[in-house]
Amino acid sequence: MDSKMARVIEVVSKPDEVYVDPAGMIHALKRLFQEITDYLVVIYRKENEEGYIRTAYYTSFRRKSRRYKRFKRLRPS
Repeated sequence: MDSKMARVIEVVSKPDEVYVDPAGMIHALKRLFQEITDYLVVIYRKENEEGYIRTAYYTSFRRKSRRYKRFKRLRPS
């Protein structure tokens, strides 16, 4: 469990791609290598210098391509 939480924190701090959905939630994606799935997605909201992680899940490249084609893409910071 600790290794998965560390991976989620890594995605939030150093994402490969970042999107914003219509509700204002931030979707941070990190490409995984040598894993069963292609990406780890962490959905969170940032309020007053604090972030609240809503959920995290694994997804494939194909599903990511379909889901995020209509979202606004941000530059990772």
